[in-house]
Amino acid sequence: MISFDPVTHTYTRNNVQYISVTTLLKNYGLSADYTGIPQDVLLKASQRGNATHKAIEDYINTNTVTPNNIDLDNFIKYVTARGIDTSKSISEEVIYDDTYQIAGTIDWQYEDNGDEIIADHKTTATIHWNSVAWQLSIYNFIKCKGDVIQYYIKKLKVLHYY
Repeated sequence: MISFDPVTHTYTRNNVQYISVTTLLKNYGLSADYTGIPQDVLLKASQRGNATHKAIEDYINTNTVTPNNIDLDNFIKYVTARGIDTSKSISEEVIYDDTYQIAGTIDWQYEDNGDEIIADHKTTATIHWNSVAWQLSIYNFIKCKGDVIQYYIKKLKVLHYY
């Protein structure tokens, strides 16, 4: 259906490269600007973010606990406290829209007390609210495939690990 190349962060469907939600936001000045941040700091932050996403994905999909990952520990505390059944949730789903040729990966979809949630995991020092609001809204739009009722029923959340 659609392939994702994590090295180039590109999505391809039927030999057509779709624009990622991340790139779309950047093109319109809606993403966080990390200009001036030293490369070693960005690399370390990226490694942490990738490790956190992978640990949470593994936990959701296979109930595997990555040792010594405080972000995963906090995630487990959250789902336990909320009574969320992670076996009924979806982690790291690649989604796309053929009309606009745009694609992205939703970090986590789950149900909480009857509410349908689309969530994103963030490990940045601060939340860039404008960027996250656009990102999750676009994911919701793609996921709902134009169904306005579904669009307004789903809730969007950010889980911030800092």
